[in-house]
Amino acid sequence: MNWETISQIATSLSSITGAASLVAGYQLYYSSKKDEYLKNYRAILSRLNANCQKLNRLVSYELFHEMSYSVICQDEVEAMLTNLRNKIKEKGIEDIGKDDDKLKKFIKSNIPNITMPVRSSIVNDYESTIDLCYFDISRYNIDYPGLYRIIDAILKIFRNINFSNRKLVASEEIWSILLA
Repeated sequence: MNWETISQIATSLSSITGAASLVAGYQLYYSSKKDEYLKNYRAILSRLNANCQKLNRLVSYELFHEMSYSVICQDEVEAMLTNLRNKIKEKGIEDIGKDDDKLKKFIKSNIPNITMPVRSSIVNDYESTIDLCYFDISRYNIDYPGLYRIIDAILKIFRNINFSNRKLVASEEIWSILLA
């Protein structure tokens, strides 16, 4: 064999080895990216699990109590209750009567409409946890639509609980019934 043929064989073998190492490198890169994606996915699922457990713990009497307390302790409500108490003292309880309907009408006619935010630390924590869960799962909407729909339904239940509590706390009808 001559040296030219040996050099061509060596060049061919090194080209094949280079191509094989390039393919192996790409597969390792792809595998590491896939592993990283799955590791992030598992981390987000673990965080979602922890956040859903946190939301479940927050849905309690304390959440509703803190919502109610945040409404009652507003300056506008305190001024309104003081004004109502003064009007009852001026008019006299005997003039209003002990009839529930008269008392309800008196209270309804003397309570102005007050709008105020229902804010507290527990409510803010509750809502920020829901928002964080939506942020986490939205990245996987395209890859795992079934999982996204399940978690979205769970988060909507938690949001509806908060909305129902907020609606109940802000209801003028409920407060006039409570005052009567």
